[in-house]
Amino acid sequence: MRKSSQGMSRSLSGVLGAVCALIAGTYGLVVASALTSTPNYPQPGDLEAMAPISAESGPVGELYIRVSGADEEDSSQFLACTGDPDADPEACAVLDERVDALDEVAEDTICTDTLYGPEAALISGNWDGDEVLTELTRDGSCEEARWQRLSFLTELAG
Repeated sequence: MRKSSQGMSRSLSGVLGAVCALIAGTYGLVVASALTSTPNYPQPGDLEAMAPISAESGPVGELYIRVSGADEEDSSQFLACTGDPDADPEACAVLDERVDALDEVAEDTICTDTLYGPEAALISGNWDGDEVLTELTRDGSCEEARWQRLSFLTELAG
């Protein structure tokens, strides 16, 4: 019995030794190829063809917001966004994320007839090259949803 366990131990040692030799050889080939290959750096003539790296830019636009209908008199605000996220008001970035709320509610949209308030807002100007002229009300659930999504603009004027 002792002879067979020693023989098994020797054959297992031989297999493990062969596996270790195979791994070491593969590692040597990988390292050698990495040391002998040339990195693909751009050549001086290639630099003109590369696109310039531009700084992050934000939305560009100017909006005039007028809010009326509350117990107080009408109020208005002008929002100017130059495209510089560091210098522009936070409202510019927020509107860029919610710009679809400037679109009128589609006529076939199903909404409730609940009146949420007497306020109305007129937003006009341009946003990222598109002309904007929209009225917000709080008349019905769909218009109220728009009002809430754009409340950061109506609060600017309020």
